[in-house]
Amino acid sequence: LLGVFHHDFHEMPEKAYQAFGVQQATFPETFKDTSLALWTVALVMFAALALLLWTEGDEVEPVERKHQPFAPFDPDHYLDWLKKLRESWDGVLALAYFALVAGASIAGLAIWIGVRFKMGWVASVSLQVRDYLLNAWWATAFAPFAIIFGILFALDAWRWAFDGRDRSFSTASFTRGFEPFEELFARLKLGYKGVDDESKNRFVISAVVIFPLMVLAVPGGLIAYLGTHGYRWPVAFALGMPSGIALFLVIGFLGDLLGGSRTAGFSVLAAVPGFILCFGFYPALANQLSPKEVFESFARIHQGNEPLALLGVGGRTAAYYAGGQVETLPDTQRAFSWLLAAEPGTRRYLATRAEELPKLNQMYRANTHGQGAMAQNLPVLDARSSQILLVGSSLGSEKNQNPLMKILLSGPPTPQHKLTVNMEDKLEVVGYDLTDLSGKLIDVIGPGRKYHMRTYYKVLAPVTTEWEAFIHIDGFRRRHNGDHKPLDGKYPFSLWQKDDFIVDDYEFSLEPNFSPGTYTVFFGLFVGDTRMKVISGPNDNDNRIDGGPLRVQ
Repeated sequence: LLGVFHHDFHEMPEKAYQAFGVQQATFPETFKDTSLALWTVALVMFAALALLLWTEGDEVEPVERKHQPFAPFDPDHYLDWLKKLRESWDGVLALAYFALVAGASIAGLAIWIGVRFKMGWVASVSLQVRDYLLNAWWATAFAPFAIIFGILFALDAWRWAFDGRDRSFSTASFTRGFEPFEELFARLKLGYKGVDDESKNRFVISAVVIFPLMVLAVPGGLIAYLGTHGYRWPVAFALGMPSGIALFLVIGFLGDLLGGSRTAGFSVLAAVPGFILCFGFYPALANQLSPKEVFESFARIHQGNEPLALLGVGGRTAAYYAGGQVETLPDTQRAFSWLLAAEPGTRRYLATRAEELPKLNQMYRANTHGQGAMAQNLPVLDARSSQILLVGSSLGSEKNQNPLMKILLSGPPTPQHKLTVNMEDKLEVVGYDLTDLSGKLIDVIGPGRKYHMRTYYKVLAPVTTEWEAFIHIDGFRRRHNGDHKPLDGKYPFSLWQKDDFIVDDYEFSLEPNFSPGTYTVFFGLFVGDTRMKVISGPNDNDNRIDGGPLRVQ
C-alpha cells in the first residue's frame, strides 16, 4: 500500500494540492525532486516501523539449544542463522551462493585484466556491462549477508527497546541506550579467551557483524548524506558520528517511558514521518503557492517608502507588508514601465507570477543592452517559490536569483567542442559541451547512463519561428534520437534578442543496445518536416550540424 502511495506521488504529484482544497494547479518542476525525496523518507520509514511491529522476533528460539530465546544482540543468534542458511535444502543454498560468487569474481577478474592490458575483445563489451561485472563479485558476496544481518539487527534493536515487559521509568532510562554498546565492547575486550571454537565464533561475529551495524551503520549513512548535500566533510563527520548512540538513547528512553509496549512505540515513532510531512513537505508545498515569503522578503530589504506592486498576484496581506495600499498592474508592459520609473537611488519592487518572468526579462535585457552595455538579466530578489517571484528595479547588494541566468549567459561561452555554424543568418552555433550528471566535462559515454549536452547559441537576428531541437547520435546502423523543446520551453524563440548568448541543456541516455565504438553527433533545429538551414559550418548537407565523433564504451 505504501508503495502505491509512493508511485502515485511520483507520477501525479499535483494530487498533494488536495490537502489545501486546490483541485487544479500545475506542480512546480523545481519542487518535484524535493517532494519525491520527502515522500520517500516518510513512506520508507513508516514501512520499516510496520515491519518491526509485526515481526515476532522475540518468538525465535535456537535450533540446537531448547532454552529461552536469544537475547537482543546475542552473537549466538547470528551464528544460528548462519547455520540455518548453510544447512538449508541439504546445503544446496550454500553451494549456489559460492558458485555465484566464484562466477562473478572470475568474470570481474577477466574484465579487469582485459581493460588493464587493453585486450581487443573488451571493446565489444559495453561500459555498462563492464561496470556490472567489475562490481558483481562484492555485491553477490556481501549484499545477501548485509540484508539478512541488517534485518536481524533492526529486529534486535526493536526487541531491546520494546520487549513487552512491564518496564518502570527512572533516571536510569536516560542512559539505557549505552547498555548495548557496553555489552558489545565487553565481548570484544574478552577477545579469543577460551580455546573452543564457539568463543572464537562469537568474537568474530561481534567484531565483523554486530560492531559495524551498531557503531558505524547509522553514522555512516548520515555522514554520506550530509557530505553529498552541501556540508563540509569535517562538519558531516562531527554531526554523523554521535548519531548511532543518540538513536539508541532515544529508543531506550522511549521503551522505558512507554512501558516496553511495541504498539505504543510504533504509535510514537510513526509520528516522525508524520512530522516530516506536516513540517517539511506541506509547508514547502504551500510556499510554492503562497506569496507570503515574497512579502516577507520585501519587508526585510526595502528602504523607507520604496513601493511594491503586484502583477498577476492577489494578496490581501500585501498591504500589510507594504505598509499601505499596493498597486495592482494590469499587464507586463505596464508593470515593466512602472518598475523602471524608480527615482535615482531608490528601488521599486514587483511581486509577479513566474510565467511573467520571461517577457519581463526580455524587456529588461533590451533596455540594458540599449544603454551600450552587455545585456543583463532582470534582478530577482526572492525565487524560493517557483510560482511567485519578487523582482526589483535594480539589484543592490542582494544576489540575483533569476532562474533564467542558467540559460541566458552574461558573456561569450568557451565550449568544450568549438564550432562556428551559421543557421539562416539568425543563429550561430558556438559549440557544445558533453558532461556527466555532476557537470564534469567528458569525452566518452556509455549506454544506460545519463549525460547532458549543452549547446551554445549566439543570436544574430530575431527568430520568428518556434523551432524544436534534435540530437542524432548515429553509427553502426543505430541512432539515438533526442528531440526536445529548446530550453524546456522556458524562454521562447520570440524573446531571443540580437547578441544574446543562450545555452540549451538537454539530458539524454543512450539505449542499452549501443555497442562500443565511435559514433557521430548531429544536431539542429526543426519544425515538422522542415529543418533550419545550415548556411556554413560543418554539416552533412541535410541541414544537420556535424558535431564530430563521439566514443561509446
